[in-house]
Amino acid sequence: MKERYDWIDLWSAFYWMRETFPFSIFNHESAFKNALLSHEVPSRGKAYLSAYQRIEKNITADTEFSVTANVMRTNAVSFEAVQIDRPSFEAWIRSNAIEYSAAEARSSNHETSARRATPKMTKLETVITYIKEKYPDGGIPAGVTYKEIAQGIERSRGIRIDVRTVSRALGRK
Repeated sequence: MKERYDWIDLWSAFYWMRETFPFSIFNHESAFKNALLSHEVPSRGKAYLSAYQRIEKNITADTEFSVTANVMRTNAVSFEAVQIDRPSFEAWIRSNAIEYSAAEARSSNHETSARRATPKMTKLETVITYIKEKYPDGGIPAGVTYKEIAQGIERSRGIRIDVRTVSRALGRK
């Protein structure tokens, strides 16, 4: 059985990518070009006064794409009315080009969300809890500075704490 393609022009594919993943993809232009360079996305175009032909074998690192003009230029030939297979392009973008933010990673990672079942603490409460865990005797050794405590919290919990917050947590102004 012959493969069926859902052809769309370059501008439509690029617009879909920018609208669907406005923040998840750092550089939309590079992601678009890398999808075409991968040769995993079927593409076709028209050379001067010819019918559509498959062109993914002509795509090299030196190939220039004009998304708005819907043109692809190589050293040997120029193709107009360039189109790509929409489902293949979407699958490639979803599996290769998305850079997950911390929030997306947290929402997809069950272990992290299960570990974070307690309500979010304020920074002041975080400092108080950290000091109680680190120094269970109730006293902070004389050589430990507020700055060292703040740096310890940042290393262990990933939260940036100001020295003044540490001071307030210890009851000092």
